[in-house]
Amino acid sequence: MARVRRTLAEIVVEEGLIDEEGATTIEREARRSGQPIVQAFAAQVPEASLAMALSRRLRLPVVQLDAEPLDPDALRELSQEIACRRLLVPLSLESPVEGPRILHVAMADPTDRDAIAEVEIATGCRVAPALATVTAIDDAIDRAYHGTATAIMKVDRPAAAEPPRRVPFGGDLPFATP
Repeated sequence: MARVRRTLAEIVVEEGLIDEEGATTIEREARRSGQPIVQAFAAQVPEASLAMALSRRLRLPVVQLDAEPLDPDALRELSQEIACRRLLVPLSLESPVEGPRILHVAMADPTDRDAIAEVEIATGCRVAPALATVTAIDDAIDRAYHGTATAIMKVDRPAAAEPPRRVPFGGDLPFATP
């Protein structure tokens, strides 16, 4: 994958979807709230326009996830937790004869180098990104991971009554020292 040099905010400003001051405000608010930056931009800019702008600038295809079949092997490579947190969904897994496997993923923000690095570390695969809207990715994650257990979930169990204290044989007999 060619390394992306520009940030999402720079691309959005270059494409004229928002002005520089607005982009700075959105980035600051997203960092403060812990929300992914692409999600914050998608709330202010039409998602389709955002995806098309990224596609033009990064020369990546936009995939329609509702029509795209998702490979079960690719889904097993990446946990639902990472997919949700990084707003991406695995599409397919390619195993070349030589070199590392390639995981094709649909991402809302392919400029997110940390997300790509995390997926590469978690899977041991090279990442080949494609674009999709935030809403399409959310829907695809719900559909793809429905009924599969790829996330660790805490189970709340009722507190059990304390078991009776065991007394060793003869331990309850009174004794005295002469």
